[in-house]
Amino acid sequence: MLRGLFESMRRHIAFENEHVLPRARKLLTDADRGHLLAVLKAF
Repeated sequence: MLRGLFESMRRHIAFENEHVLPRARKLLTDADRGHLLAVLKAF
């Protein structure tokens, strides 16, 4: 079960790295990124 979980997580992370993060880098301003980072650090 853990092997399946980790494989699924690796695919998810690879998708984010390939598709989500490059698009976010293009669309978000420095201020947007700063705010997002602050929100994530609050968790």
